[in-house]
Amino acid sequence: MPFLNNSVQQPGVQELGNLFLSVTGGKVLYVGTAAQIANLGDVGAGITGRTFTDVNTALGQCVSGRGDIIYVLPGYTETIAGSAWTNAATINDVRIIGLGHGTNRPTFTWTATGSQIAISSANFSLQNCVLNLAGTAATSTVKAIVVTGAGSIIDNCYIVAGAAGGSQVATIAIEYGTGADKATFSNNEMNAPADAACVSCLKIVAAIDRFRMINNVVDVGMSATGVGVCTMTVAPTNAKIAGNSLRNGITNSTKALVAIAGASGYVENNMCYIMAATGAGAAIGTPGALQCNQNFGQASTTNTTGILTPNTAAT
Repeated sequence: MPFLNNSVQQPGVQELGNLFLSVTGGKVLYVGTAAQIANLGDVGAGITGRTFTDVNTALGQCVSGRGDIIYVLPGYTETIAGSAWTNAATINDVRIIGLGHGTNRPTFTWTATGSQIAISSANFSLQNCVLNLAGTAATSTVKAIVVTGAGSIIDNCYIVAGAAGGSQVATIAIEYGTGADKATFSNNEMNAPADAACVSCLKIVAAIDRFRMINNVVDVGMSATGVGVCTMTVAPTNAKIAGNSLRNGITNSTKALVAIAGASGYVENNMCYIMAATGAGAAIGTPGALQCNQNFGQASTTNTTGILTPNTAAT
């Protein structure tokens, strides 16, 4: 009997035959279209009662604190048409893991101005999915993902923040608000064309503690030249932003990352790209109390090496 998927290995999860077992004691659920589930054949018989055709129904079968895991089958698609995944609001410690790789990962598409996933439960994880936050022409998603739960993880996802022309865009792509302590945004790729006009890509709006933004590629055309792809309106504490490639793709952009006075933590080993011909040393703006080390800014001039940003050396 052939394996259906051997590519995903997650801490606390082991594969046995064609199925996954959670060694943490959590229940393992599966989401796919009716056709996908029917095609599972004898494997499907082994998971009868644990397969669902949408994520929210699967979430409704989870128990808070048990460590349940929802696997989403390769090629699955789901529309986020309004307030989605509402069953997650009271369920802590749930992981949603997409199976497949590349373009065959599960795809979730935001289609309306009010399309939103709100992550308010603790230790919620979303991994290995394609997230199209602006999936309808001439429609701007007001606020696509809002995180207020502690310990959240968004990892290894491909995220589309907008399309060309500025009318099909996530105005705010991902917002971290009060309660989102120890949130992690890692190993993701987020893209939008130079003229997408995203107002806020990754936005911190509360004094959250120990935010982690690690090893991402974020290349998004923002709505203004001086707006970074990561911005803060309230100072976080003990943040760590490291190992990222960040670019504000709008013509003549001057900032890739903009912090705020009072922000504390570490900003290290990031590559910050701007589209202005000069000013690479200021590609990180308003670093506040953040300790910055080995971050490089690079202006649009080709065939040049970046320079340290902020370009004030420590004494």
